[in-house]
Amino acid sequence: PYYYYFGHYYASRVLDLIPASNRLEYAGKLADTVAATQFDDGSFWDYPLFGYTKAYGTGFGVLIMSNCRKQLESSPQ
Repeated sequence: PYYYYFGHYYASRVLDLIPASNRLEYAGKLADTVAATQFDDGSFWDYPLFGYTKAYGTGFGVLIMSNCRKQLESSPQ
């Protein structure tokens, strides 16, 4: 199985390693991609077929969004 938020979390961790001129673009795209998977109750659910809880998915979702926000707020406009 593919653990969607696990992979995207590590993508969010390397945003600061790409050229500064591209960070805003990639952080925005990553944040938009992950936000589109959020449930109406605010949770994220990584892989429901295996019973991983919403707490697990939401934890990763929040970490991803937090890493993206850090880049979006610190990137020069």
